[in-house]
Amino acid sequence: MKKKDFINSVISLALLAGIIFVLFWIPSLRQPKTPKMNKTFFNVNNDKWINYDLGNICSDYNPETINWITEKIVEVIVKKDIISSEFNDKFKDKLIYRGVPSEKAEKVARCISSYVIDIENKKYKILKETFYDDNGNIICSYKKTTPFKIIIQDSKEEHLWQEMRKWQTVKILKELVNIHPENPIYFYLLGEKYNSIINPFPFSFCRNSLITEYYRKAVENSISIETFPFEMVKVKNVNLKKEDLFKILKSHFIYSFLTLFDNTPKENERDEYIKILEDTTNWWRTKLKEIPPRLEISVRIDQLPEEDRKIIIGLDLFLEELGWIYMNKNDINKSCKYFYKEGLLLLAMYEDVDDVIDEMSMIIKMIKDKNSSSPYIEALEKKLKEECSKNTEWQHS
Repeated sequence: MKKKDFINSVISLALLAGIIFVLFWIPSLRQPKTPKMNKTFFNVNNDKWINYDLGNICSDYNPETINWITEKIVEVIVKKDIISSEFNDKFKDKLIYRGVPSEKAEKVARCISSYVIDIENKKYKILKETFYDDNGNIICSYKKTTPFKIIIQDSKEEHLWQEMRKWQTVKILKELVNIHPENPIYFYLLGEKYNSIINPFPFSFCRNSLITEYYRKAVENSISIETFPFEMVKVKNVNLKKEDLFKILKSHFIYSFLTLFDNTPKENERDEYIKILEDTTNWWRTKLKEIPPRLEISVRIDQLPEEDRKIIIGLDLFLEELGWIYMNKNDINKSCKYFYKEGLLLLAMYEDVDDVIDEMSMIIKMIKDKNSSSPYIEALEKKLKEECSKNTEWQHS
């Protein structure tokens, strides 16, 4: 064989080997791997676990292990910490039945399981269970071949199913955001859904930074009335002009953005948003005969469950947020003015005002504890006493 032919053969073989490697390697990257349930996994940072049920067994799942097998079937790793002697005995008996020596079984402290949840049909099954002692040493591990089981109402499995439904909504909204990066409603709903997930990465700056960014995008993408996707939204029982609906929705996005206690906007940006929220609040109060203080808006996104297609907007929420904003700015009089307006509005909105009286009384006490006062807070206190007097008269009669 000539030297040139030999070199060409070597190159051809190398190219063939490279193609085979790419064909097998690339698909493996696309499929998330379920973490091995070893000692390292046992000791994973607690901030990565989200608690979905409290009781004698503390149950958590790890969102980083969520693996979508299909659009509606998901696999996730769950850990159960045994925190009562009753459930320790149950787990111990379970292990002894499977042939684990009693001296090992009685040390069981945690079980890590691989759950598969069928979201559409509300069923689940467990693929694997691994049991650990207090030191993270594996006692035993089992693969399971049981079929899907129906999820029972109010069970731990139902709570887990509810959490996976939230992550399914997050997945759908992320896909929509990628397709329509200019749409403010998708960004707002994505921030709302992340905010509703139980303590995602508890007290983590990353969590609030992520949600803040989605709300920020919702505000920034609400540029003008001409580009706003009005075809997606419908207000329940109220006919609003486009300019009024745009004003209220944009202010609601700003309200959601400002309510996060971490990663707040820069001061000049914050002042701009506060002014928009104030202007809308003052305008809305003059329109209460035409626009009720609470609005329910449905969003047309067929892929989402019905409960994820609602936006509830409240004038009282805007007033409360402005009260807290000025409280944090140490502008007590302006803060009290907004709390006063909120209190009057809530008293007018509800027949049963006991909760309103309790809530506003706590705010009054907090302001007095700061050795602060204001004509607004004195007027609110007087109004609350009048309402209490009415309730007392009604009870006596």
